[in-house]
Amino acid sequence: MTIFSDNFLDNSKNWLVKDTDEVSLQVENGGYIIEHRQDSGWWGTWRSFNNHTQNDLGIKIKIQRILGASDSFYGIAWGLVDINNFCYVLVNSKKQFTTGRYIDDEWHPLISWTNAPIKHEIGSVNEIAIFIQKGFLELHINGFQVFRHEWKNIINGNNIGLVVGRTMKVKISEITVSTETSVQIPQAKKLSPITIKRTHVDSSNLKSIGYDNSSKILEIEFVNGAIYQYYAVPQRTYVELMQAESHGKYFYTFIRDNFQYQQVQEKLIQQSSNYDEDYDDHDDYDYEEEGRAHLQDLYDMGLTDDDFGGRD
Repeated sequence: MTIFSDNFLDNSKNWLVKDTDEVSLQVENGGYIIEHRQDSGWWGTWRSFNNHTQNDLGIKIKIQRILGASDSFYGIAWGLVDINNFCYVLVNSKKQFTTGRYIDDEWHPLISWTNAPIKHEIGSVNEIAIFIQKGFLELHINGFQVFRHEWKNIINGNNIGLVVGRTMKVKISEITVSTETSVQIPQAKKLSPITIKRTHVDSSNLKSIGYDNSSKILEIEFVNGAIYQYYAVPQRTYVELMQAESHGKYFYTFIRDNFQYQQVQEKLIQQSSNYDEDYDDHDDYDYEEEGRAHLQDLYDMGLTDDDFGGRD
């Protein structure tokens, strides 16, 4: 069911309103306008929802960028326990998005800033949607599916909020929160993976490896023809993989279960039964296994007026 919606024709839903040197929060002109006036840190405003389920959740907002510096960002915080612990999806002025968890004053991205079909011009409107259903988290931006992964709920938080950072002013014109059977994930276009140049490697399991430093994406082609992209991979990990005595063993130990990934090409031939010598203890390993759990926390969400101050 839809448990909350607002198109901000007035402030009948009692959104927090304030005006200070640091932030301005106003409901006017058919929108909730949030302006963070500092060139560092961020600000968020949140509400508390108690009538929801933990496993089925949908949040959709339409948000207009009124002004913002080149490094500014905005987005949604959900499953918020307190100002130091929540899940987030953010977009920036460079047509990129990221998602992850903010835990004890530290950002823990599940995917580094990644290009997406985001409108970045002043005055442009973006629709951001979060869906949690059947144990999966799926993010849509302007009708494109930009992220999907297994999602586990082990942290309870009854709050959902809006986040704005680094000299940014936005106008939220619509927000809808749904739960239970009303959470319907719409058909969405899928992003085409970026093209990465790969280098052939001498391995019984891996055929070629490539890395894009700007997006931190590691691309691996397996001997069966399948190609995977792994996200938010440090450059050092790529270098160590290329320098490893056994590329396959390094991948199995340090990469396979440690990074969010997407398959970008199906396998072309049957899985080879020939492994690196270092794989003697892993003869039954299947590189095509999907649905591995890389996420560890799912927060509840829910709605009371409050806000939290800026953080770096």
